[in-house]
Amino acid sequence: MQLSTYTQKVKASLLAAALGDALGSFGECLHYKAVDREYPTLPPKEFDGRILYSDDTALRLVLYDTILSSNVNAFAFAEQWSRNVLDNRVYWISELYVASMISTGEDPHRIGHGNLLGDNAAMAADPIGALYPCFDELAALRAFETMSLCQSGKGLEGAMAVAAAVSRAMSPESTTDDVVDAAGRWVSKGLKRKIEDAVAIASNDGDPRGRLYDESLVEDGLTALIQNEINSPIPLESAKRLRNLSLGSGDVSMSISPFEVVPIAIGYVTRGKNDPLKSIREAASFGRDCDTIAGIAGAILGSLHGMEGIPVSSLDLLPSELVTKADQIATGMSEKARHVTEFGKIAGLTKDLF
Repeated sequence: MQLSTYTQKVKASLLAAALGDALGSFGECLHYKAVDREYPTLPPKEFDGRILYSDDTALRLVLYDTILSSNVNAFAFAEQWSRNVLDNRVYWISELYVASMISTGEDPHRIGHGNLLGDNAAMAADPIGALYPCFDELAALRAFETMSLCQSGKGLEGAMAVAAAVSRAMSPESTTDDVVDAAGRWVSKGLKRKIEDAVAIASNDGDPRGRLYDESLVEDGLTALIQNEINSPIPLESAKRLRNLSLGSGDVSMSISPFEVVPIAIGYVTRGKNDPLKSIREAASFGRDCDTIAGIAGAILGSLHGMEGIPVSSLDLLPSELVTKADQIATGMSEKARHVTEFGKIAGLTKDLF
């Protein structure tokens, strides 16, 4: 069956996001120099088989299921969250906190206010952008309402930027500059400036990681916590992988601030004009929260370039059931998005999507 432009873009967005998430999972929590030393290729040459994605894509799939099964808002998202976000081997403490608060009957719009500041709203907000193709303001506002389930303040700004960027990228006429503009249009001046600065650095030729580390990082204390966990008698699941590496002083580096993760991810989007997969791999080697950085970059690049930008061979790295599910999600999203795009046709925005 011939897929429409829209379904191709949705499928590519999901699979490219999952690919970035999976590739970035190797170097997460490391300084980029340690990533280069421990993982000179991604995936590592000794790795044989398909790569499992992390909580980023798992949560992204929960939101897609929310959209396809009902409506997209904080209440519907809470219902799906309570059923699916339960496994502490997959989901982080702040995501399990949300599940716990839902079980107490707390208003979904209030839960994010009590949660740890993090990027779990931004890393999973791209399906909202896909639902509202070419309507970036509507996507940003819907992300603000829906993702209040897990974040507030800066965490919600990150989600708004990602949803708006994906929404704009869904247009066949959109350029990388259009996507960057949409990402910064509906957020605070502070986040917009961070996006512009990261884009200016990443757009240069060569390896931008050194300058991004010098100028775009936001320290939130996680580096010290992770170093302690590596050395503890019973490390957390997330620290067990790091214990097996030959880590030296300064090798551990981590932050989950959306004011770091989102601007850097969008910076890597600008490096993917001609080769999206290369840019996703570069983002995955950034270190720190690189699975989220590469996942967000992948979601936007997939929306911008469609399946033509994702080499078929790269899909062999992903679980086969996810590739099958991506077709189902793309088809289902097409039906959900049609009512939005009817208005777009009148305005001349979405005439080539379906």
